[in-house]
Amino acid sequence: MDADDIKFTGNKVRLTVPTRFLPKLAEIDEVRSIEQVSPKKLQNDVARGILRVGLPLADTTVLEGAGQVVAVCDTGLDKGSTTDVHPAFKGRVTKLYALGRPGKKNDPDGHGTHVAGSVLGDGDSPTLGIKVRGTAPKAKLVLQSVLDSGGGLNGLPADLRTLFQKPYTTDKARVHNNSWSNTTGDGEYNSECHELDDFVWNHRDMVICFAAGNEGVDSDANGLINPNSIKPPSTAKNCITVGATENNRPTMTLTYGSAWPSDFPADPISIDRVANNPEGMVAFSSRGPTLDHRIKPDVVAPGTFILSTHSRDSSGDGWGASADPLYFYEGGTSMATPLVAGCAAVLREFAIKQKTIKKPSAALVKAMLINGAHNIGGQYVPSEAGVIPNVNQGFGRVDVAAIVGPLGPNEQLMVQDEADVLDTGEEHKVTVSVPVGTTSLKVTLVWTDPPGEGLQNDLDLIVSSAGGVERHGNQPANATAFDRTNNVEQVVWDHPTSGKVNIRVRAFRVAQFPQSYALVVRIF
Repeated sequence: MDADDIKFTGNKVRLTVPTRFLPKLAEIDEVRSIEQVSPKKLQNDVARGILRVGLPLADTTVLEGAGQVVAVCDTGLDKGSTTDVHPAFKGRVTKLYALGRPGKKNDPDGHGTHVAGSVLGDGDSPTLGIKVRGTAPKAKLVLQSVLDSGGGLNGLPADLRTLFQKPYTTDKARVHNNSWSNTTGDGEYNSECHELDDFVWNHRDMVICFAAGNEGVDSDANGLINPNSIKPPSTAKNCITVGATENNRPTMTLTYGSAWPSDFPADPISIDRVANNPEGMVAFSSRGPTLDHRIKPDVVAPGTFILSTHSRDSSGDGWGASADPLYFYEGGTSMATPLVAGCAAVLREFAIKQKTIKKPSAALVKAMLINGAHNIGGQYVPSEAGVIPNVNQGFGRVDVAAIVGPLGPNEQLMVQDEADVLDTGEEHKVTVSVPVGTTSLKVTLVWTDPPGEGLQNDLDLIVSSAGGVERHGNQPANATAFDRTNNVEQVVWDHPTSGKVNIRVRAFRVAQFPQSYALVVRIF
């Protein structure tokens, strides 16, 4: 330990302490309580197509995040200037914050610049002969550099609410990307989770995205990825936790076994290429559930060999250099998360412009992302991806066009955003008409739950067909039980009976304050 390991925040002293010292600290009378603060670790053209972002709508409108401000908490940006900036960000860098190195906002690591590019980069590479764009290339960027002088992330504040507050209040950012996680605490709900959930509870329109982490392993060599590897703060209830699927770059020959032989010693994972099947999960993507049995991640997105912006102050080449020194390849859930953050910005733009919702809630953006998500098939037998929802892919891979359209002649999309509140025993009902020949009815309920481990307020999603058959959120087709664990519930009803369908949201238990919610219904 040295002086850089001691941080003063208000009346708090935060020590970054190696695990081996904790027993000794516990013997000191003046230390009233200890919560282990583990070191933080970074989690990081084709992906846009996989996520179906940037497609023109029926009136030729293209939604690309215009009017949205996205905050990125990471290692820095390029040369640390809002004017002398990487060409992919020209004219769209609103603010840079130096939180880890006094006065220094640049990016010698390279991670932050790559992440920011995946959110909203808009580059044109004559050398590569392609445009290299993020998922929200018209959005504006605020970046908080938390890289410290030793290469760690000790610029993170002692209270995460401080991290979110400045860009929210000062810069009007409504999407916040975090491609980092703790290194310890599998599945735990810790004080950082509480801070995150509390911030969203009190700032209902702040969408916070977190990387699930890269801790997936096959430790017992049985050809299956072990569960329970997601670390806080991505175990919080009110964030969007993002896992990784494979990219579609079959010419990349890297395999899981050759890159990480001790993590993936057995087939079929060992011999599998890491970027040749967008329908497959990335082996190292952290799996849920949380310790209180919630489904995590929430969604997944491509996370291997992602091409994005290269910091001009960094010499590293990540997963591989490209022919253009302004762009390089990286991989990880760190790379999947900013792609989803950009998609969240696009969906906010959609809600504002197309659905005339002035202040779309974080719950609504999450519900739209989850409702549109695609159930990936997996690449092994049996499938490593599972059937949604599950603790591998969550509710599936993000598919922006499934929500924003253009919709087919018989397709319908209905959204409700926190217009109603419920107390214990109350319920609200909406009725939709299902046309003959409908392939699927998909209903997604999301609510911002008060901070605290486990559900504080428990809502139920109940869908009843014209024939009187009833289905419950996150339950098998014939189940009579209800989900008592998650603040996301979904019913997917394939080939439903045509006619009137009743959708009810019922408050089973509301322990704190009347509970609002967001509801997305899609018929296709």
